[in-house]
Amino acid sequence: MPPNSNRRAESKLFSQERIHIIILTSVVWIIILLSIFLFTNQFSSSNYCPQNTLIKNAFCGIGQVLTHFCSDSDQPEQIYIPSSKSQSKNIVENPLKENLRTKYKDAYEQETCQKNGECSDDELIFEVPDQFSQKDPNPSNWPGEMGEPYLPPPHLQEESKRRFPENMFDIAVSDQIALNRAMPDIRNEHCKAHSRFHGPLPNKSIIIVFHNEGNSTLLRTLVSIINRTPWKLIHEIILLDDASVDREYLHEPLEKFIKTLPVRTMLLRNEKRLGLISSRVKAAKIATGEALMFLDSHVEVLNGWLLYLLEEIQKDRKTIVCPIIDVLTWDAFQLLQGATDIFGTFSWKMIFRWSKVQGFSLSNQALPIQTPTMAGGLYAIDRLYFEELGMYDEGIKIWGGENLEMSFKCWMCGGRIIIHPCSHVAHVFRKETP
Repeated sequence: MPPNSNRRAESKLFSQERIHIIILTSVVWIIILLSIFLFTNQFSSSNYCPQNTLIKNAFCGIGQVLTHFCSDSDQPEQIYIPSSKSQSKNIVENPLKENLRTKYKDAYEQETCQKNGECSDDELIFEVPDQFSQKDPNPSNWPGEMGEPYLPPPHLQEESKRRFPENMFDIAVSDQIALNRAMPDIRNEHCKAHSRFHGPLPNKSIIIVFHNEGNSTLLRTLVSIINRTPWKLIHEIILLDDASVDREYLHEPLEKFIKTLPVRTMLLRNEKRLGLISSRVKAAKIATGEALMFLDSHVEVLNGWLLYLLEEIQKDRKTIVCPIIDVLTWDAFQLLQGATDIFGTFSWKMIFRWSKVQGFSLSNQALPIQTPTMAGGLYAIDRLYFEELGMYDEGIKIWGGENLEMSFKCWMCGGRIIIHPCSHVAHVFRKETP
């Protein structure tokens, strides 16, 4: 046989063998992926994943991603809101009843916690100064009490329209609402029954970065923290002004206000704008609390919000805990309760979105839900674990994508991310980004 014919025959045989190898390898990978999917689907079909081992935690996150993130639509970040009927029921029929002491009681009885191994929420409640006392409703009869909407009268509508571009929410409406307005207790009955917390709980550095924030929304954020958080669990509040401009109220008036707060509060300022993510890293490097709590500057924390988050970190320091994000409407500052049967996923274009939990159990709605990704605006994390993860990539400036980065690093470095249905933080969602 001619040499050329031999070479062609050998080349053809080699090509056939290579095709067989490729096909066989593809079949093996398909079998492996199907096995992983079938194995993890049992975890993702319910809202409670095994929490005992690193392998199970990793498979739980992978299973939830495989089940939920492969959709064609790319939706912007949003919060699921129940029907208006259920909103009305939850807000009206659960009036806020603050359990404040008639005499001052230490916010955190460490001896009792160490002796009994657990602390009740009653032991973590104490009387606050008159200027921050929560009333039910506020005796000033200001609008917006109990999270009800406030529609401005005709004489304020022109001011609302004129000032709207300042923050892309109705700051004129916010200014009419009391800084210490009463809010309803929207926790479910399972959460209210969870009244004892294993102690001692870690203390917290609360980090709030702001840029040109509205005066009343920023102050209401601070007052809600003071009103609804045991002071001894607040190691410090770190406010970081990311180079705000033309906002005189964010200078001397704000400096005077934070001096009246009963907890340690620092006000830092960037000389030039660094963006949300770089500013959070800067504040985290200064923080000295055992855990970090990242909050936006236009929120209102609700009853019992912090205890559930800290308890999960106390159980496992490699846990990122997110609250339920309730909605404060941009136009009327009405409280709308967020859904508790959702978790974070993402699309093939790396866009975060919410997905419904499959087979959500109603038997105990006080148990946390494991989530592959988080929204990233509001969450708690052990400070040293945050450092171990490398904090944020400082190349990320304003915001966007950092939530997925932190989510992936957490799961790949032996941690887990959960959403706690008992912790509620209401957030003002702007009509559009200013």
